[in-house]
Amino acid sequence: MEGKTATRNARAYTFTFDSEEEKAAYQAHAKRRGLTLAGLIKSLLAADRAALPAPAAPSAT
Repeated sequence: MEGKTATRNARAYTFTFDSEEEKAAYQAHAKRRGLTLAGLIKSLLAADRAALPAPAAPSAT
């Protein structure tokens, strides 16, 4: 039986907080949602990508 492998496009992001207080607020929000800080940031980025308009279809000219 052959094994299947899955590949995914890995993306790396750098997220900088303006202060330790801002970081603590994000951590508290993540904890309330049952997420890690990285998980919260990932979900916020996914929501931003989903809100972007679809790319325009290439013109046939």
